[in-house]
Amino acid sequence: MRGHTPILKLLYKSAPDLINSVDSYGNTPTHYASKYGNSESLKFLLKYNPKLYIKNLKEKTPIDVAYDEEIIEVFGYYVAKIRKNLKTINKRNKGHFDTTGGTGGDLQLTEAMQSDRKS
Repeated sequence: MRGHTPILKLLYKSAPDLINSVDSYGNTPTHYASKYGNSESLKFLLKYNPKLYIKNLKEKTPIDVAYDEEIIEVFGYYVAKIRKNLKTINKRNKGHFDTTGGTGGDLQLTEAMQSDRKS
């Protein structure tokens, strides 16, 4: 995965649905960037909100396979940015954040992740 960020950018531009595609081991591109310590590729992938809850055949998420300290920091930064964006949305909506799993909460979470992409 090292040095593959330009290829990822090209693939994402032509086929954005591939960001959550899985291979025969159940791994996504985010699993590989995480597992092999490619922080540049991981940062690129995280901008487009991959599904971090996808488990591979060993029942591991991309966060579970992160062994490199820098990769763990990248995930921590990403989660902190989403939390900050959610707080901003929550304030704007005067504390009415839908946490019931309904469409409103999904839309607000998506908005929070998209806010991160713009920054």
